[in-house]
This record gives sequence, structure tokens and C-alpha cells, in this order.
Amino acid sequence: MKVAVIGHRRFAVTPQIQQVIYEQLEGLINQGAEKFCFAFKGAFFDSCHGALSEFKENYHIKLVYYRAVYPGENDGVADSLATLYGQKYFDESVCKEGADDVNKRNQFMIDDCGVLFTLFDKKLNKSATAEAVAYAKQKGKKIINVLDLI
Repeated sequence: MKVAVIGHRRFAVTPQIQQVIYEQLEGLINQGAEKFCFAFKGAFFDSCHGALSEFKENYHIKLVYYRAVYPGENDGVADSLATLYGQKYFDESVCKEGADDVNKRNQFMIDDCGVLFTLFDKKLNKSATAEAVAYAKQKGKKIINVLDLI
């Protein structure tokens, strides 16, 4: 099973939220999740990455970083993450003038995964995360919103 990890970039991850993230990610692994597909940046990204890096010591899981870049483009951030995760994902259809088109990237990730693991504050309904959750619902994907579990 593949899991898309998408959440608000600028949302404070409290110890309580961190605990739910940890428990839910381990639960997904125990249910057969083997690949976790990440969007980029923020406290949610950092929290999920930290927990999954810890789990890699005991479980056979893979972390994949999704970022659309043009072939041959010099992108130091993507290259650093590619080294960290062992992979840089590229899909020409989500490129827009060499910049990351967040909503298209998120849709591509959701289409590629069975589960959306998110930190989505429903008060922030005009965000890329809100669009990702709406898209996942439309596609009938399982959605785990950390904030619904607190």
C-alpha cells in the first residue's frame, strides 16, 4: 500500500499531534503500508519524516519525494532530498515553467496512492491541502486527517 503524505506547511505540530502522527503511521505500516510519498516542507512533513525514519530501523518501508522539475534543471533542494530519499520523482505533465505546480503534484500523488495521510485544518479551506483532501474524497481514497483524531 502507498500513502500520500500531504499537509499544511505552517501548522504548529504540538506534542499531542506528534503522538497521533506517530501512532497512525505505525498503524498504517502494520496494515501493509510500504511506501510513503511526500510533498515538500513544513512541520507536518518534518514530523512524519522523523517518525518514518525511526520506523525504518524496524520495518521495511520506503520514503519517496514527489516534486515536479524539468529534466536537467539544477534544483539543489530536490537533489538534496533525492539523496536523502534515494529518489527524485519527475513527471513532465505536472511541470509549469520549471516551477512546482502544487495542486497538480498533489493530485498526481493521490492518484498514485491508496491513502491520504494529512494534517488538514477545516478552517483553512482555501489551501492546497484543502484541495488535496477534496480531490481524495472525489476519488474515493481513504483519508486519515490527524486533526480529526485529537
